Amino acid sequence: MKKTVMLILGVFLSAALPLAADTETIGDYTWEYSISSGTAEIIGVSPAIGSLAIPSTLGGYPVKGIGANAFADCDRLSSVTIPDGVESIGTNAFHNCAVMAVVTFGNGMKRIDENAFLGCKSLAVVTIPSGVEHIAYGTFSGCSGLTDLTIGENVKTIGVGAFFDCIGLTRVTIPDKVISIGESAFSGCVGLTDLRRLAARWRASGRTHSPAAAALRGNW
Repeated sequence: MKKTVMLILGVFLSAALPLAADTETIGDYTWEYSISSGTAEIIGVSPAIGSLAIPSTLGGYPVKGIGANAFADCDRLSSVTIPDGVESIGTNAFHNCAVMAVVTFGNGMKRIDENAFLGCKSLAVVTIPSGVEHIAYGTFSGCSGLTDLTIGENVKTIGVGAFFDCIGLTRVTIPDKVISIGESAFSGCVGLTDLRRLAARWRASGRTHSPAAAALRGNW
């Protein structure tokens, strides 16, 4: 009986825990990934240069996520295209990719974690997909080259410092479903010329969670 219980427990744990990292070479790139619950999560790539197209499958498994720190400090990465099947981007995944100018999100994107694009100072255009409901802490902080921002219509919360020091922004439209803007979310965005109107509209709407004055602190 004891052996049977241990065997069942072992099978359960092996199914639940991620397998060891594996690799697959596609063209000029070797992708490192892990498998969990029948899906792949990207851990990194070599070489991390030029324009990357994230594969939709690795090792025969669908790619559902880009892991934490997967491309952090890849200073020769110029653009990334993410397929529709990828649902999540981990913490610091593209942190400090200083020359990356373009990131294209797939339609399946649901979650972008903290500081995912922190310090991507060449990133110029961002369109946050409609499947994303929360813009996390510091997600695009320090993206000083960001000039064109579209926030998805289903976003409900904008985290603390989400767009801190995005000095290139000149306009931002907050979707009607947003109920919370974190402190300093747009602080340091000195190029935003409509901050007072944004703050006034936010207050007039009665949505008092994390008031606009705090979210935009330091800009007037």
